[in-house]
Amino acid sequence: MTHLKITVDDQPDAKDIHTVISHLVEYNNSQTQPDVSEPLAIWVRDTDITIVAGLVGQTNWEWLYISHL
Repeated sequence: MTHLKITVDDQPDAKDIHTVISHLVEYNNSQTQPDVSEPLAIWVRDTDITIVAGLVGQTNWEWLYISHL
């Protein structure tokens, strides 16, 4: 087995961060269906059709993610 070393870096290099994220995304994509992301909004309008409230988000993998309410 390969010898592994764990280190802590309080000022990580952006390239190293990108490498880890890229590998995670690549692996996750190989294990799931293709990501289908769609924006979604639900509006509450008054009688003048002016937006008075709402929900803004997106759907990913048949889940709703709300960013603003």
